[in-house]
Amino acid sequence: MDDLRSTLTRAGFRDFKLERRAARVLVRTVSDPDRAAALLARVFGVAYAAPVEIVPARLDDVLQAVVRFVDDHLGHGESFAIRSRHSKLSQLPRREIEQKGGAEVLRSLAGREVTVNLEEPDFLISVDTADDLALIYRDRIAGPGGLPLSSRWKMLVVVDSGIVSILAAVAMMRRGCLVEPFIPISAQLSRFAKGTQLALVKVLGELVPRPQYFAHVVDLDMTLKADTSQISSEGVRKMAVQYAAHRFRGTIFSDVSGKISKVSKNYRSPVFYPLLGLDVEELNSLCEFVGVSKRTLSPQLGVQYEDLNNDELFDYPVGDIVVMRLPLGLATEVHDDIACESHGMH
Repeated sequence: MDDLRSTLTRAGFRDFKLERRAARVLVRTVSDPDRAAALLARVFGVAYAAPVEIVPARLDDVLQAVVRFVDDHLGHGESFAIRSRHSKLSQLPRREIEQKGGAEVLRSLAGREVTVNLEEPDFLISVDTADDLALIYRDRIAGPGGLPLSSRWKMLVVVDSGIVSILAAVAMMRRGCLVEPFIPISAQLSRFAKGTQLALVKVLGELVPRPQYFAHVVDLDMTLKADTSQISSEGVRKMAVQYAAHRFRGTIFSDVSGKISKVSKNYRSPVFYPLLGLDVEELNSLCEFVGVSKRTLSPQLGVQYEDLNNDELFDYPVGDIVVMRLPLGLATEVHDDIACESHGMH
């Protein structure tokens, strides 16, 4: 509920009310239902969102509302269907709503020559009964589903594989984990360029509607005593696992094949690989939810493992690792100058 409220407040909505009904949350007195539904469909734990008309769960009221709804939207010669879902507490039979509703629409709109098509209708009317209310709507927007954030562990994701790392974070966020990013930056390594890395984590910031949400930034050029260009992904992951050990319940890596990092074998801190076993279609679906082009995915997958498991780069001399906390809460603007809290780590 707090994430729903924060999402709407951040978008400028005021004086709305949230109300639980059966397995649904109703948002009342919202000024722009279509826009509100699109925003709430991006909140983790939401199966779908829809702008609805709310009427009492009495058969006569529901039938009248269905006819009004169809009258406003259905054109001459078009087809329709009615689908009803109900909570256990509702007294309205689902089949009765569908059958009598269809008959009433055909009678009331006979002059338009509308027809019933249960397979592929031009217009689908949904009627959900929730306790003593009926919710009538046409379009619903699929949400990420899963569990609400923070219903499971707080975890750290290593941003070392471009957009693939963000997809790994989202996969665990769907499972109820609040995921904060660990961001290596470097002026010597193009794949860890500060501008690119910060642009990536802004994507996560947009998905977490909370004031207290942070990224964790390590400047590789300041940390390493050797040439930064020699650092491997394994070296970065080693830093992340060490940093996460006493602050997070686990670390997330973005591997998508069976060739996984050796870091997880050397530390007792749990390491998770949420993208293992996903096919391209499933990865593209994550891209669509995040709002990035699927064309950005293939190049990242092609270079992801070029330096994994390179033991020669594991023991390069490292000084104190200074990790800076970067606020991302409620989509805080990420500036080039990072002013953060610093945490020393050996």
